[in-house]
Amino acid sequence: LLGILHGILIQYLLPYIVQDFIPIEVTIQFTWIPVIEGLIVGLLMSVLFAVLPLSNIRLVSPLAILRSTIEPVKKVSKFRYFIIFCLVLFPWIFAVNQTSNLLQGSLFVAGLMITFSLLWLFGWLIIHFTRKYFPAGAGFIWRQSLANLFRPNNQTIILVVVIGLGSFLLSNMALIQNSLLGQVEFAGSGERPNTVLFDIQPYQKAELLDFVKNEDLEVQQLVPIVTTRLKSVKGRTVQEWQDDTTDLMPNWALTREYRVTYRNFLIDSEKLVAGEFTPGVSGLNDSIFISVSDGMAERMSLEVGDALEFNVQGLPVQTWVGSIREVDWQRIQTNFMVVFPTGVLEEAPQFYVLVTRISGREKVAAFQRELVKRFPNVSMIDLTLILATLDEIFEKVELVIRVMALFSVLTGLVVLSGAVINSKYARLKENVLLRTLGAMKKQLLGMTLVEYGYLGIFAALTGSILSIAASWILARYFFEIEFFPDFLSLAVIWILVSALTMLVGWFNTRSILNRSPLEVLRREV
Repeated sequence: LLGILHGILIQYLLPYIVQDFIPIEVTIQFTWIPVIEGLIVGLLMSVLFAVLPLSNIRLVSPLAILRSTIEPVKKVSKFRYFIIFCLVLFPWIFAVNQTSNLLQGSLFVAGLMITFSLLWLFGWLIIHFTRKYFPAGAGFIWRQSLANLFRPNNQTIILVVVIGLGSFLLSNMALIQNSLLGQVEFAGSGERPNTVLFDIQPYQKAELLDFVKNEDLEVQQLVPIVTTRLKSVKGRTVQEWQDDTTDLMPNWALTREYRVTYRNFLIDSEKLVAGEFTPGVSGLNDSIFISVSDGMAERMSLEVGDALEFNVQGLPVQTWVGSIREVDWQRIQTNFMVVFPTGVLEEAPQFYVLVTRISGREKVAAFQRELVKRFPNVSMIDLTLILATLDEIFEKVELVIRVMALFSVLTGLVVLSGAVINSKYARLKENVLLRTLGAMKKQLLGMTLVEYGYLGIFAALTGSILSIAASWILARYFFEIEFFPDFLSLAVIWILVSALTMLVGWFNTRSILNRSPLEVLRREV
């Protein structure tokens, strides 16, 4: 209930956070369905996780507590296996419901289980290698603190999983955010084009080319564009497709205005995935084989050989799908759903788009002033301004992402504190014994900091390494963008999580350090 109240409060605060970079007024409407869903999810998860450690208590008889000669208690039961199954099943159902996609939800849960398993394995390796390569010649503080990692009833594996998972989530968010920002920066970096001139009429092409070359600019693309509409698909008219209520072809794909081009080659943002690219048509009686993008082919269920009839400025043009291309739409250049071969559209009404790169704000401004004077109908898009605007938007979105990430951090700190508190009682008698034998406060403090520092450093490092692999998979296969790792952010998160681990460890053991052994024994034991 407290979580729901906080969620409602934050929901009403969000419009004030995003109002600076969203050009519309955001209104909040309260609905009961998410509240009920949140309550059910929180209740079920709380009950499932509470039942798991309690599932074996019902098998413990009073005599097993009172007498040491009683047979050992059965540690595994079918009911416990059922609870473990539910702990896996319920998050899977929740993930599938949230993503509305069986594959994505399943992959998310699988990735989470793999992450947990790897963190658990690393916790076990810490215990194994610390025990095997124990520094016998080290000082008392180092030997005692490292021995705590593999003492009976230690919390090493739990702490590694909790700390590593928190570091994994933070690092993953930072890397994905950096990749999204880097995608925008990458689009305008190096020699990539950042200026687009469009609506160039055919009679202006030669003069405009001379103008651009006189400004010492490279013409990276000069592309003709012809406006067309579909007249028929696979032998059926657009109207027939619209009247067919059993067909799932989107109406906008049938009725939209297609801006196509013609050329006899593929560009670097295209890759042939089916058929054969036809460079040109030699005669009026030749069949016209066009190339369509894979997205268009998927939406309209097109295959190589299917017929498409276009209305080109009132003139019907019969074509057939000759090839299907995979197009990288994220590049700053002209990309098209439909590419005609040469020898078909040269005489059709058309305009040109020119793509170039201009370095420096002053040079851009001077070029634009001269362009307006000589070619008033030609429009210019300065992509550097768009990139700068996107950068400002991403900076504000970054704040929202970090605010959401803060909730994960706070949740992780609560769980971390709980795990450390549990380990506190496991080492209580040991610390009291050390104090009784003459150990000083600074020695106990040093052991605490070394132990939790060791755990924090290696667990956070493991979480960060796992986040690199996970964020690469997300960037490559989910967002379909370039992966830009940010090792500085990873280092900051690593240091921050390690420091927080040491701080929480010290905070939860300070009561032992600041009280006498007798007082601690009377109060805690």
